[in-house]
Amino acid sequence: MKTYLRYDNQTRTETDETVIATLVRKGWEIYTPEPEPVIPPTYTAEDHLAAQGYTPLRLLTCLDLEGKLRATEKASTKLAAVRQWLDNLTLAAAVNPDEARSDWSAAPHPFDQVLSESLAILATP
Repeated sequence: MKTYLRYDNQTRTETDETVIATLVRKGWEIYTPEPEPVIPPTYTAEDHLAAQGYTPLRLLTCLDLEGKLRATEKASTKLAAVRQWLDNLTLAAAVNPDEARSDWSAAPHPFDQVLSESLAILATP
């Protein structure tokens, strides 16, 4: 296990108990270092969409499914939730397209679930 030591402006890390004891006798102080701050990664809206599994082709597929469902007067609750999520992201990105943030909301449903539900609804008479 690492032991952190400091003396004036010097710091060092040791694991050997004999070395640690010798340094302490020479005036070195054992201390606990401050934890490194955790900085969450940031993404633009476009990168966040891709990270959530909604690539441009998949978004186009969602729009196509939405149109087909409307044409048959049917609806998918998962697709509607994803559409609302996408609208919120699009609005935020329209205001500042290059803004990188760490607090984008997660997609309400994975693409494969949206696709499965939408196709099942379209397949029913």
